[in-house]
Amino acid sequence: MTDGLTVISKSCNTMLRLVEDLLDVAAIEAGGVKLEEKDVDLPVFLEEYCRASGILAAAKGIKLELELQHPLPPARMDPHRIQQVIDNLITNAIKFSPHGSTVTVQACTAPEAIRIAVRDEGPGIPEAETERIFAPFTRASTLPPNSERSTGLGLAIAKSLVEAHGGCLTVQTATGKGSTFSFTVPVANQAAYQ
Repeated sequence: MTDGLTVISKSCNTMLRLVEDLLDVAAIEAGGVKLEEKDVDLPVFLEEYCRASGILAAAKGIKLELELQHPLPPARMDPHRIQQVIDNLITNAIKFSPHGSTVTVQACTAPEAIRIAVRDEGPGIPEAETERIFAPFTRASTLPPNSERSTGLGLAIAKSLVEAHGGCLTVQTATGKGSTFSFTVPVANQAAYQ
């Protein structure tokens, strides 16, 4: 009976995520994504999130590391929306990483911004597919080790949310050598850090 309840619970969570993703896509297409921006202490924000994500990684035999530049200025962003972006990137990295590998989250300053990157040691993405993976309902041909499914919406939503912050989501990848997804968020008070 417990196994049946677990399957039902997982199915419900999957359906809920799909509905939430579809609502986000509809809001983005309608120009209705409203950002609630505030100044965010990015090291604290990332440390808290990576601590929680580390549990998921550890359950799959993957190490999650956080590398922060010190000092790191505050970011001006919508923490809920940027958490969605980071959640997608880290979840994907864990999903595609083999047992015993490392997923690394990095944050450092860039011109007038802060760059956040998520690097995995997975199979990488064929070069011909690197542009189209950001389109809705699109997935790379590379399959995760345990055949986990996805909606093909996460990267499209993440890209739109980053662009709403004035940033750009990019990927550097090579087949068999892993992938690094990175994006920027604005510095809270740019004049103070120039």
